[in-house]
Amino acid sequence: MIRFINKKNMRKYIALFGLFALLIGACTKPESNEDELKKVVMEAFIFAGEPVDDIRLTELLPFGGEDTVADPINDADVRIIWRNQTFTLSNEGDSGVYHYAGTDLQINEGELYKIEVDYFGKTASAFTIVPPPTEGLTITRDTMEVFSFESLIDDPFGIDLTPTDPIIAEWANPANEYFYIVIQNTDPNAKPRFEGFEDIFDIIDFFIFSEPTQENSYEITDIDISHLGDHEIKVYRVNQEYVDLFTNLDQDSRTLNEPITNVDNGLGVFSAFNSAVVNFEVVSK
Repeated sequence: MIRFINKKNMRKYIALFGLFALLIGACTKPESNEDELKKVVMEAFIFAGEPVDDIRLTELLPFGGEDTVADPINDADVRIIWRNQTFTLSNEGDSGVYHYAGTDLQINEGELYKIEVDYFGKTASAFTIVPPPTEGLTITRDTMEVFSFESLIDDPFGIDLTPTDPIIAEWANPANEYFYIVIQNTDPNAKPRFEGFEDIFDIIDFFIFSEPTQENSYEITDIDISHLGDHEIKVYRVNQEYVDLFTNLDQDSRTLNEPITNVDNGLGVFSAFNSAVVNFEVVSK
């Protein structure tokens, strides 16, 4: 599955494609008492070499209730522990998303991180280790030519509308691990391919991410491209706790089984990712 996202309206996006639907009452039988409903649902991700800004907390939805959207938790005490040091996260607004504003919390390959969340009078916690980066990432070429509205206006009869051969990204995956791919425009002066028609195509920014995959290659075609200019392809290695949850998303909540989680005293996932990056340029024919 490929999704096109308006990046200006999103946080760093690796949604679990149904995590919260999975957690709606999946662990809570109708006769459960109120204390059992008081659990933090954690969707917390850290990325090697990147700021910590993707920690999202919500309350658990009760089984059989009328609500379909979980309430965000905006007043929890949230901290990450690394090398026996504690780093307190902060929250702005009402989205339930927490971040660390400093630069002294570094996310490094191979290191252990613990998250602790104080809420409901108890502490939810989880551990993760940052995996190695993706290895051997290459692309078949670093330039893609596409037709654009500008080239169509300049030479409406001479433009070549033949689809451009795709750019293929490949990486090493001898152990059949999981990876996911992010492709985004990184050019501050990027021009939309069909400038003047952004509202029609709902094009504001360019961002694609894939579901986790065990493949070792990915195709980028000209129909995927909405902007000219510089682009980057990031291929993230997916950690095991994320794989465990992702591969169990087909659980039927009507069975009332406990969902997969690596959070003690809570639900959800705390996971780490590492990536490799390559760049390519999109130009008009």
